[in-house]
Amino acid sequence: MSIKFIAIMGLGLIFLGCGPGTKFNQAQKLEKKGKPYRAWETYQEFVARYPTHEKAPEALFRAGWLAQKYLNDCFAANTFFERVMEQYPQSDPWAKAASMQKLNCPDYFPLIPGSRWVEGDRESSGQIARTEITCNALGRSHRALPSESGTLVFAYFAGGKQFKTNSKVYRKTEGELLEYSSEDDPRFKTILKWPLSADQKWTTRADEKSFHYEVKEAGITVKVVAGEFKNCVKIGSFAEGSGGVVTNEYYAPNVGRILKTISTSSGETRVTELLSYDVKEFSGIAGESNASTQKEKGKEK
Repeated sequence: MSIKFIAIMGLGLIFLGCGPGTKFNQAQKLEKKGKPYRAWETYQEFVARYPTHEKAPEALFRAGWLAQKYLNDCFAANTFFERVMEQYPQSDPWAKAASMQKLNCPDYFPLIPGSRWVEGDRESSGQIARTEITCNALGRSHRALPSESGTLVFAYFAGGKQFKTNSKVYRKTEGELLEYSSEDDPRFKTILKWPLSADQKWTTRADEKSFHYEVKEAGITVKVVAGEFKNCVKIGSFAEGSGGVVTNEYYAPNVGRILKTISTSSGETRVTELLSYDVKEFSGIAGESNASTQKEKGKEK
């Protein structure tokens, strides 16, 4: 075998190893290894080199997702989502995912399978009473799109004993978060309505009652047992005939509800707050395993 032939083979292997598939896989590996900024850069490099590749819309979407999740920059994230929608409108499921996620940034109610939250009383850190919440997938569309829908299972504990379990279905559509008692029940309550800016108001019906919601504050910092969270929103709500009692729920970006309080003429009282949480990463394709981001007791990335 000639030296020239060996050299040509070597060059061929080098080019083969540096193809578009390798570049895309490199970005995914960086993402799974917990190097989001390098993954973000590599996805962009991939699209710049291979704009017509079948993975280009997914790479753009993932760059947007990383900008949202780790850079906390919705302006940058939406730039990527808009590019997917404009340049790859026929890509499935990425154009649809980009359209939905553009409305869902920041994500104040992540619905990613395997995610888990623990809420409880502040005084005993949940030893007296706590609720453990787990997110399960809901249908194929959920596995294809990030945080679009899911079932939350609530397990209630008194001390160390579980005494009750129930579940609710949540779907995001048309800039709203809808809550259902079950997957087969067509009736729903609108829990959140975007944009989540101060003075946003809406009314929804459930159990033959009208519920009134209002964004009381936005961009606030809230401290609970699980940690201190910035850019939170405070949603106040009351039902017909509630006698002036307002329920307040505080939501943090990419985490979800972190605090629940009750307001009366006597003031605002804490009811439950977030003790710990583990919000999983979006894999994007059915069958992929989700790489988790562990955030326990105030540990922030």
